[in-house]
Amino acid sequence: MNRPIRLLAFTGALLVAGQSAQAAEPQAVYASTCAACHASGVANAPKLGDAAEWQRRLQRGGESALIETAIKGRGAMPPKGGNAALSDADVRATVLFMLSQSGRPSGAAATAAKAAPARAAAPAARPGASAPGQQTYELACAICHKEGVLGAPRLGDAAAWAPRVAAGAAALQANAINGKGTMPPKGANPNLRDDEVRAAVDYMLAQLQPRAAVAAPAPKAPAATAATKPAAAADAGKGASVYQASCSACHAAGVAGAPKIGDAAAWAARVRTGASALYASALKGKGAMPAKGGNAALADADVRAAVDFMLAQLQVANAADAKPAPTVAAQSAPAVAAQPAPATPPAASAPAPAPRAAAPVAVAAPSAAQSEVNAFNRLLRPPGKRNLPPAQDGIHDPTNDGTLQLQAPLDAYAALPRSASGNQVDWVRALQEKRIAPRADRVDPKAEMTVMDLNIVREVKGSMPDVLFPHKQHTEWLDCANCHPAIFVPQKGANQISMAAILLGQKCGVCHGKVAFPVSECRLCHQRKKVGAQTAAAAGGQR
Repeated sequence: MNRPIRLLAFTGALLVAGQSAQAAEPQAVYASTCAACHASGVANAPKLGDAAEWQRRLQRGGESALIETAIKGRGAMPPKGGNAALSDADVRATVLFMLSQSGRPSGAAATAAKAAPARAAAPAARPGASAPGQQTYELACAICHKEGVLGAPRLGDAAAWAPRVAAGAAALQANAINGKGTMPPKGANPNLRDDEVRAAVDYMLAQLQPRAAVAAPAPKAPAATAATKPAAAADAGKGASVYQASCSACHAAGVAGAPKIGDAAAWAARVRTGASALYASALKGKGAMPAKGGNAALADADVRAAVDFMLAQLQVANAADAKPAPTVAAQSAPAVAAQPAPATPPAASAPAPAPRAAAPVAVAAPSAAQSEVNAFNRLLRPPGKRNLPPAQDGIHDPTNDGTLQLQAPLDAYAALPRSASGNQVDWVRALQEKRIAPRADRVDPKAEMTVMDLNIVREVKGSMPDVLFPHKQHTEWLDCANCHPAIFVPQKGANQISMAAILLGQKCGVCHGKVAFPVSECRLCHQRKKVGAQTAAAAGGQR
């Protein structure tokens, strides 16, 4: 019998790598750490400004209990909102700030006002903030727009703002007032007037105009020559140390679309733009890459030295022996063509191609960061970075000759049924149609899988449908020991699962986002319509 059993689900706020609050203002802590849930009431978090909901929390244990819960975590809320860098005092001040914004009837608002720049009507004038809207920008918008956090277009970045500017100022102002995506209404400051928010938008748009005039620099001599590379003679040891401290977290394994060190194909398109453009991107930040790798204390010359060090690794097989080279453009391999899909599939019935004769591009020896292949969501990469050949996928060892004999993903996927998610293959259907034949035993071809037909429903607090976990589809090609007990303890109530953990490659994220469909396909898991306990019991099962 297919009999669902009831388990309580835990969801949590998304922890954004690289963000922390060091004696930060409470409003800034709220915007960067708490707003993900409290701005809209996600995961049953009390919404900022909802006096009735916050009053119910206060009645359970008072102000001190709320602060203790925020520090230690409870249910779906991780300790300190998932930001371990916060001090207890930061968390306390932020809780008081949220209470002050939610109609706190006692003296908490006054206490919060001393610890936070929570404004009652209009922001106080700040030195140097004379432009209309700049005061509001600094108070409510700079926390994200200054560095481009959470996908926010960075102040002055014309390219990032271009598609938004095309929508018109009115649309931008409406989004800022009402909120959109990860941006909370009015920058998480409900006390702002609509006209103040519009002024802040106008201020940010105005910063695009002076930069537009210098957006197209005059032609320069080839960027790779010694004359146009001011940091070409920088100490190679300095570049290596800066790389290890500030760049390797992403570039060692190609995290978040960063070109992996030593991967000429990934670097080819960037090298063609010239060293000056690469320096500028590293210094000012671009896309998911923060300015100076998130280390604002670095000198510009040190950042250029780190770029030179990474460019030099394109010419040698061993990064430890590398020296800065005068040119890299001639050494670059052509860019890898965009490919539509990702992941290493189960063994497919399609015949494997003949072993490749050509060796892979020389890369640096694998580091500790490169070996941690489960530390990122591989299937959330851009389409052109998915389904790469085994020697380039960041999972297999490119220096191992056996890697070259592995079947390339696209070769295997060609004859399989298609899907709209993940690596574009419907694996369940492929198994049902016997297009693939997973082996139950590595040595016994006659061994059969032990299939468990049992669904588990995990209730989700909030508006999302409940999660339905089907054992059958998993145990048709996975042995129970793959998950139990190392990942999931086989005991009711023993597993706390949150989206934050999954995105960090834990729990379900050990597979999903790497070799199974990515977590962006919400409805593939959240597929169970919420029903009352009595209705479920009448249907013959437990929730």
